[in-house]
Amino acid sequence: VVARVLEGFHGCVMAYGATGSGKTHSVCAGRDGLLARACAALFGGLGGAPATVAATCVELYLDGIRDLLAAPDDENRAAALSPARGNSPAPAPRKAAAPRRPAIREDPARGVFLEGVERRAVATADDALRLFRAGARRRAARSTAKNGASSRSHAVYTLELSRDVGGATVASKLHVVDLAGSERLDESRASGAGAREAARINASLSALGNVVAALEKRRAHVPYRDSNLTRLLQDSLGGSSYTAVLCCVHPGAGEAANATAALRFASRLRSVTTKPRKNVDPKDA
Repeated sequence: VVARVLEGFHGCVMAYGATGSGKTHSVCAGRDGLLARACAALFGGLGGAPATVAATCVELYLDGIRDLLAAPDDENRAAALSPARGNSPAPAPRKAAAPRRPAIREDPARGVFLEGVERRAVATADDALRLFRAGARRRAARSTAKNGASSRSHAVYTLELSRDVGGATVASKLHVVDLAGSERLDESRASGAGAREAARINASLSALGNVVAALEKRRAHVPYRDSNLTRLLQDSLGGSSYTAVLCCVHPGAGEAANATAALRFASRLRSVTTKPRKNVDPKDA
């Protein structure tokens, strides 16, 4: 996938599976995790050639988008400017510009992209990895009966690459996605806020399943807009991206049902095809 990104195509690698199956470990662990290997492969593939690389890092928590690289002051001001239920919005500080809230946009040339997020220039694989790990530490997490540090959000780590090739500007991006795990409330024993988180996670994963089913059956309408997760991953699921999925399963004897469900989902994904397209800036083509 990274090799294709270096050629100018979009790419995506996502980890899918039930809670506690090892998704976050597979994505973030040390130098062997997907993030570290993807960063090393991308910068190694550039071989010192002139290029601009930027990193973004967001989580989808309760189906809202949170910028994990935003400065705390910006994040606090954004929260203050958002009306809370039963309260009036706090006034913005005088002469302070309102921070942009992350939003999903679509453009005929760029496809689906995030607006209003921090894009940090990175010069090396280590630079990118440090940013991603700092963002990962800010993710929403909660202890459940099945996982002592369960991620309560989907995380999307992105490297955006731009360089001149043959007189044209080629711009591509690589998503590394750590999906939150599906879970049953009777197994996780979540309550209150934890139960609400689980319900929203399951709803977004259900929306993902519906999109995959529609793509698998080649339906005219694909319900990408049913959740921010499927909207953000629209190009990766049925668009112009090269996409790979790591299906994680827990080896425990009591996890057979969850493992079977994950493997069935992965099997359905194998029948979905995308139409990769090289991303050449039409202004320079």
